[in-house]
Formats: sequence, C-alpha cells, structure tokens
Amino acid sequence: MLWKGKLVPKGKPAVELSEELKSKSLEQLEEWFVNSQSVEPPPIDHMMAVLSSLAASGKLRAAENWAEMLQDTLAERMDKDLTLKLLQLRGEWRDNVPEFRDVCLKALSKVFKGQIGQGIVNSAGFGGIVEPKECLRRLALLTSLKPGVLCHDKTWGFGVVSGVEEFYKKVIVDFDKKHGHQMSFAYAGEVLEVLSDRHLFAMKHRDPDGFAKLLKEDPAEIVRIAIRSFGPLSSIRIREIFTGPIVSDAEWKGFWETARKKLKQDPFISFPSNREQPIRIMEHATDQRNELLESLRQERDVETILKLVDKLEASYGSEDSKDEGKVIAAERLAFALKGVRGRGHGTAAIIIMTAKRIGISPDLIDISGMTEELFSPDKFLTAAVGMPAKDVGKLIAHLADSDSPRTAQLMLSLLPRMQMNVLNDAMEFLVCVGKQNECADYFRSVVRSEQASLEILSWLCRHPDEAESWSVGNLSEILIRSANALEVSRSGKALQTQKQLRALFEQRQWMEKVLGRMDGRQRQNLMSKINVSKGWEAVEQRSVMAIMIKLYPELGKVLASDAEEKGPQGKLGRFTSWRSYNQRVEQLRRLVTDEIPKNSQEIGIARSYGDLRENSEYKAAKEHQNILMRRQEEWENGLREVKGTDFKGFAEDAAGVGTCVVVKDDQGIIERYNILGEWDGDEELAIISSTSVIAGALIGRKVGDEVVLQTVSGEKKAGIVEVTGLSDAVKKWISSSAIDLAD
Repeated sequence: MLWKGKLVPKGKPAVELSEELKSKSLEQLEEWFVNSQSVEPPPIDHMMAVLSSLAASGKLRAAENWAEMLQDTLAERMDKDLTLKLLQLRGEWRDNVPEFRDVCLKALSKVFKGQIGQGIVNSAGFGGIVEPKECLRRLALLTSLKPGVLCHDKTWGFGVVSGVEEFYKKVIVDFDKKHGHQMSFAYAGEVLEVLSDRHLFAMKHRDPDGFAKLLKEDPAEIVRIAIRSFGPLSSIRIREIFTGPIVSDAEWKGFWETARKKLKQDPFISFPSNREQPIRIMEHATDQRNELLESLRQERDVETILKLVDKLEASYGSEDSKDEGKVIAAERLAFALKGVRGRGHGTAAIIIMTAKRIGISPDLIDISGMTEELFSPDKFLTAAVGMPAKDVGKLIAHLADSDSPRTAQLMLSLLPRMQMNVLNDAMEFLVCVGKQNECADYFRSVVRSEQASLEILSWLCRHPDEAESWSVGNLSEILIRSANALEVSRSGKALQTQKQLRALFEQRQWMEKVLGRMDGRQRQNLMSKINVSKGWEAVEQRSVMAIMIKLYPELGKVLASDAEEKGPQGKLGRFTSWRSYNQRVEQLRRLVTDEIPKNSQEIGIARSYGDLRENSEYKAAKEHQNILMRRQEEWENGLREVKGTDFKGFAEDAAGVGTCVVVKDDQGIIERYNILGEWDGDEELAIISSTSVIAGALIGRKVGDEVVLQTVSGEKKAGIVEVTGLSDAVKKWISSSAIDLAD
C-alpha cells in the first residue's frame, strides 16, 4: 500500500547497509529479505537498513510492502519491542497522516492484547489528536518503564521508577524532590525521559563517589556530559540544570568559572559569546576553527574582534600551523586599531598587546608606535582607566618590556593621580624593580603633610607591613585618616575604593593584625573615631566596633564613656543593651542576605506561572515582599537612632534606664523591675523595656513615691521602696551573646 503525502527518509537505521546487500539487485534483495524472516534470530537491524535504503532511493512501494510483511512476522512472534521499532522507522519515512495512525493501531493490536495491553496503547495517545510518531515515542517509553529504570522530569527532576501498576495504568517514581510520586501512564508518556547509563543524572546516581571526584577535578567534563545528555545547552540552561542537584547556589560561581575557562580552550567546543546561545560539542576541532575564522573575517565590532582572536588562539594546538589564523587576526586587529586610535586608548593598548602576544609581525601592526604613545602620562592613565582591571598589570609589563627604567619613572610620577586598580599594579611593579625607597619617600611626604589621597590611604591600610617598615607614620593615625576619608561623598571609581576600604574594616583577621600593632591609647582613639564616624551605616559601624571589642574587651569602656557624655538617662538619646542591639544587627543581616533574596526567587518562580492577574502565588509573594521591605526599613532606621550600651555610669538616684526598681503594692506583695533599653526584655529576670507601660509609670520616680501600675490583671497602686543599680545576673544577661553575634 502506498500512502498519500510526501515520503522523505529522515532517520538512520541501527546499522549501515552492508556492501554485500548493496550489490544485490531488487529481486535478489527481496529474496534475501523473505528468507531472513525465518532465520533465528532474524537479522532485524540489517532488514531495517534495507527498508530504509529502499525508501531513500525512491522505491517506496517496495519498502512499504516489505515492511508490512515483516510487521506480520513480528506479530506472529508477539514481539512488542521490534514491532514498535519497525513502526518508528516507517514513521520516519513520511509526514504524520491519519492513515499512518490506522496502520499503527492495526499492528499494535496484534501484540498488545487484552484490556491491559490496549490500555497502554490508548495511554500513548492513539485515541486522541496526538501525532502518530509522538504516540509511538510515548508507547516505547511506557513499555520501558520497569522498577529500577532511571528517568527525568522537567518539574520533579531526577527519579527512579519504583513500581508499575498496569491494571491501574500508573507508574510510581521516587523523585529526588518527591518520593512515591504516582503518575498516570498518559502523563508519564508525555513528560518522562528514560535515561541511559551515560546520562548526567544516571552517572551521579550509579557512582556518587566517582561523580563527586570528577566534579571536583574536572568541572568542564561534567558540563560536556550534560551537553551529551541534554543536547546543546546555553550557560543559562546549564545553571538551571546544575544548581540544586549538582552544585549549590553558593558553589555555582566557582564551578562555572573553572569549567568555562577549560571549555573555551577546548577546540571541540563551540562556545558562543552570547550566554543565551547554546554551547555545542563539535565533531571535529577544525569545524570550530573554520567557524571562528569565518566569523572573524566578517566581524567589524572591536570588542567582538578581540574575543574572537582570543578564542581562535585557544583553538590551536602546539603542533598546528597558525599562519592562516595570524593573517586574518592581523588584518582584523589592524582594522580595530584604526577605528579606536586617538580616542580609545585602553582598547588600543589591548589590541597591540594581543598582537604582540600571538606573534603578529610589527610590519602588519604599528606596535612600537602605539607603545611609544603610552609613555605619555595622560595617555597611559586614560588607557589604564579605560581597560578591565585584569589587563592593567599586563599593560605595565608591556611597557617595561620596551623600556623598564622609563616605565618605573612613569609609574612614580603618576602615583598622586592613580586610581586604586592602577595603583595596586603600579606598586607591585615598582617594588619588583627595586623602587621601594622612592615609594617610601613619596608616601611619607603625603601622609605627614596630610595630603594623602583616598587611594594612598587605602593601599597603606592593605599593606601595614610596608607602612611600618617604610616609617610612613603611626598606623592608628593612618586608620583614623582613612575613617575620615570614608565620610567624604564620592562617585565612580573613588566610590568603589571607598566601599572596598569600608569592607576591609569589617574583616576580623585584618582588624586583629592592625590592632595588634597599636598600644592601648591608640586603639581607644580609633574606637572613639569609629563610634562617631558618619562613614558607615549603623549596622556595619556596630559590626566593626563589635569585632574590636571581641579582640580587646576593654574597648567597651570607650563606648560607655561616650554614652555617658551624651546623657545616660536617655533624655538626649535612645539606648538598648549590646545584647539586643547585636541581635537586631544579626536579624537585619539574615533579612537582607537570606529572606529577601529567597522571596525574590519565589516571585520569579510565581511569575513564570503566567497571568499575574489570577496568580495567587505571585500575589502572596509580592505581599510578603512588602512586609520584608517595611521590616528592613524599620530595623535600619532603629539601628541608626538607637545606641548600644552596657548601662555603666547611668544614674541610680531615681527610677530610670539602667536601674532596678523594687515596689510594694497595697496587698503587701513585693515586685522587682529591671528597666533596660528599648529592645530589651526577659520575664525570668524581670527585665522590662524602657518603652513599656510599666517603665513609663516608674521612670523619674524616687523611693517613697506612689505609682499606679497597669498590669495584666488591671491597675494596682504600689509604692517604690528601693532604687538600685543592676544585679550581677542582669549584667551577665546584658553581656552574654552581645559580642559573639559579631562573628
């Protein structure tokens, strides 16, 4: 029977047609095909290769007639698997048409018997509007589902089939995200993918220790396995697949940076510049190289030219001839240099360094002329600022290769004008070439004249050994001046340097090192400066001071002294214990680093469900976001306005903050209240907040005064019989955990 529609061979048989079979005439081939059906076992792969060859050569009627003959033979043998395989091959010859659905149902009814068999066939979609080829794919999948089979679902991820209930047409899968999940045959056939032993998730499941070792030692190979498992993948899709089952969110960045670097050097990997485009494994290394050469020939964007040249260079092995690539690279780099020369000094510098690195002849690109231009102070700074920070050191090394003494003189002359990223590389070079004395002279002069820039101060803070050995100045004085520099409004690169310097103060290891080089008075001066500084947000400021107190507990007295000068009774300020203050700092940190990002992920997931107007998950996540944002604002404002204290030095002549008040009611019952700060409270120790109703009734009163206290059981009259300082138990409560949270 010849069907309607276009007949096009699209698939490949399991084996290629042998030379012996190719040499046979159509009549001889038919005789071989008929006789092969009685062989045990029949050479099915070779028979299907014959059918595929007939269809490809246009002998469609013969292909269909012989296929019908083989189909009947397989039905007599009740061979479900080969029946399916043959139908799938026949489906590759033509478009999906209703007639093919009827052929499939007729053939399948002969091997899938009874209610259970027909139920499986119907579950594959043959009774609906699903195209026949897709129905065959689903049926093949359903027949392969047995306990122990590994599978994957886009929603639930990796799973292992734990049971198949043919009567109820259900499969039970133990997914990583949900064990014992039941799926109907119809749904399982549509969404499940059965995994081969070489699939990424199958390898992880079968040999977890070996997989973990490979993940650690060769991340790039793990990505290659993923591409072989899922097909070409973009870096975005790779992250979606890997985060959770393979690596954690925290581990992803390090894993991907290592894998990407090696993949870009692999001549068999086609690595696109756009992260949304798929990464592919090439059949031949030359495929990628030819593709790169062609792209480079046509490229006119300067940044893309540089990326393609780097990628082309990485595609060559040591034994390869690079001549063709060099010619094309030289031409495009010369084009790029012409386009940026005179206006893009940073890019121009990268172009000539690239040309020099890959060995392009100076005759093709004016490397020496451009290098000479970069010895101009203004042009060097413009170039250094205009290129990525990782390339600044390469630029200095390039100039030094041309003229090292001249480069050193240039770096020394530009120290007052350098931004932080340039200063770091320049100082490394100057120290390397023995210019420490000249650097020390300059640093001493600007520090003593109080003209040191933010960048110089930041460099000295990061290099306390040099600051000390060069006798630049008192280390505590340098840190105090650095704290002053943090209070000045900045923008651009200077703002970035400010942020980096501020973060340095929050590093415990660094703080321990610099404080260890100071005497007690110097440490106290630094603590006082930080306490009043406007260069930090309240949370970070308290974190820095908590680290200092952890290292040198006596520095807590500096804060107590400052608090006393501002008014211990709180009339001139708001207070709370260090314990409660640092607990609030930790709460805010968790809110900002854990809860808010988690909520943002929830919003993103909910948004992916579509139609935001009817999306309850999205609405709930957005409402929760509003609550978190209000909480963040409230806590940040509180930390700016409320000061931490240990309540030492607070007045005890009347009931107030930092006192213990003993009262006796008209029934003769004695009660004790320890009034602390705004965020304090502990029922067991009778600690109450200074903002509580009871504290409001007591504050300012003295021994002998009558007060009306609002309690849970109602109002009651009482007299104040004693006002004292805080007990040892309360003091211990105040100090406990107050510093530990800073870690």
